[in-house]
Amino acid sequence: MKTKLFFIIIFWAQIVCAQNKPKIKLEHQLEYGINYYNFLNINTNINGLGLFYLNGYNWTSNYYFGYKTIINKKHNFKFNNMYFESLVMGAPNSNSGLTGISNITLNVGYAYQLPLKKIAFSLGANLSYRYDGSETVVYAFTQNPNFKEGVRASIYYNSVGFSPNAEIEYFITKNFGIGVNLNLNYYPFENAKLKGDGTNEPDPLYVEMYKPNNLNFNATFKLAYKFSFTKTK
Repeated sequence: MKTKLFFIIIFWAQIVCAQNKPKIKLEHQLEYGINYYNFLNINTNINGLGLFYLNGYNWTSNYYFGYKTIINKKHNFKFNNMYFESLVMGAPNSNSGLTGISNITLNVGYAYQLPLKKIAFSLGANLSYRYDGSETVVYAFTQNPNFKEGVRASIYYNSVGFSPNAEIEYFITKNFGIGVNLNLNYYPFENAKLKGDGTNEPDPLYVEMYKPNNLNFNATFKLAYKFSFTKTK
């Protein structure tokens, strides 16, 4: 009798737990925006908003595209692709040093969303892969007295880093919103070296002393579209 009662209690407890199990609310979010960069450990004359131009129907020099899964309005799992190409302020041929930079990354991350009513504010971190992009440096000039042209070398990124970040979003309607992402991107293992065009090569000492950018601050201004899939009976 006691054994039967025990199994009845266990069975009843399982039913109660199943009925009281909290439902998981799953939302999806698509994002598109533009980027601002500040390359913190390089003194540059680069415009932080970079270049904008149209190729067909897409911005090709400064864009952000992201996807986010939101669980119970608390847990955000994120994936995004970011592209930035520099615009130099001033005449690059008249100065030595950094004259161009591009930054292309894939980012995967998690953030916790704070329980605010009208504004969605979240804190988290990304794992970032800088799979393309480069720095261009003028390290010498042609010897022609009538025409001064910089001789350039480049670094091509290939590094993994991480970025603590914050996101602020305001939804104008149930589905459409605006927001900003703030990221501090650090690539501690970047060790790429300057390379010339095969004919002109920078001095080995200059190559060894030149350190590529591995720390930058990024702000992305974005549009967001949030949606969910309803269950079919």
